[in-house]
Amino acid sequence: MILGNRPYVEYHKVLSEYSVLDYRTLPCGNLFTLVLEQAACLIASSGRSGFIVPLSLVCTARTNQLRELLREAHLWISCFDMRPSSLFEGVAQRLCILLSHAARNQESRMNTGGYRRWSSDERDVLIEKTGYATNVSRKSLSAVIPKLSTDLEKAILVKIQGHTLGEFADDHASPIYVHRIVRYFVKALDFVPLFIDANGIRGRSEDYREFRFRTSERAPILALLNSSLFYWFWRTHSDGFRQSRWSILFRPIGPVSHRRFKQVASTHSRHFSFRSLTIQVPRPKVKRGGKEVPKFTSDTHTRCWKKYNVRPAGGSPNPYATNPQYCVYDKLNGNYGFTPGWVEFLVAKLKDDAEFSSLYA
Repeated sequence: MILGNRPYVEYHKVLSEYSVLDYRTLPCGNLFTLVLEQAACLIASSGRSGFIVPLSLVCTARTNQLRELLREAHLWISCFDMRPSSLFEGVAQRLCILLSHAARNQESRMNTGGYRRWSSDERDVLIEKTGYATNVSRKSLSAVIPKLSTDLEKAILVKIQGHTLGEFADDHASPIYVHRIVRYFVKALDFVPLFIDANGIRGRSEDYREFRFRTSERAPILALLNSSLFYWFWRTHSDGFRQSRWSILFRPIGPVSHRRFKQVASTHSRHFSFRSLTIQVPRPKVKRGGKEVPKFTSDTHTRCWKKYNVRPAGGSPNPYATNPQYCVYDKLNGNYGFTPGWVEFLVAKLKDDAEFSSLYA
């Protein structure tokens, strides 16, 4: 048995000290892949190993060679987000627990334990409560390993295999704008969203990427990109943070024919319409720090919940210690939600100029 906590160090950073030769995973560029390859060589024909490795193991093209190497073992892979809690306290990194059982001269099996978001009070039972999808398959030996956690998810993935969104691409069509950062939900729009920076200057966010699809199918594709099903596909196949061109253009839509998809699009267009809407909202200005800035900003809001003791500070051992009339803690996402009552409270309270000024005293 081999257990290890290997280094997460880029190979180029150690070249001045030493170099390695004849490793299949050398193109991956990180020492942790070399350690896993060496462990695979050292382990007995029926041996076992366990490592904690970066999430990139299952989802980036960079680790293709490592995934090919792992085909020679039975695998159990469970993946963990870094919020609200992380496997290593104080280290914000998305990780996998990789357990393997050598399967030389056998047909290997892969079992996946999903991509978990969890809170600190679950730590003692985290492993115990991890469920696995069994005998998960991949399109190729180096392909992304889907982060499934149940056999139901495996069945859904099989059901949607078929044509991909990339088949409907049209470089001459009007664009759909998709935000490159996802995390908790996908943002796909058919108009350029209004962007206002901290100084109140209007502009355009560079975080939106353009994707162009045939006009006849554009509306249902826009709806699909904003759906919970697409979010699920992204989360099970991505790095848990960014939206890649691959996750959109190679998103499967099932065995539906192009003709049938066009019929759905036509029906959709008769019943729904999309239009861009810009709302001009007055933003009062004040003099602060020798310059004119928006009166109410995210910094102002932070000062408000601190002043009125509405929620605990970040990292509090008891995140649930909120004033429930105004704020609740979201355990799943590890953040706080504010109620309509909180908005009404602030509107009434901050009408008083002296009260507002006290926030910056």
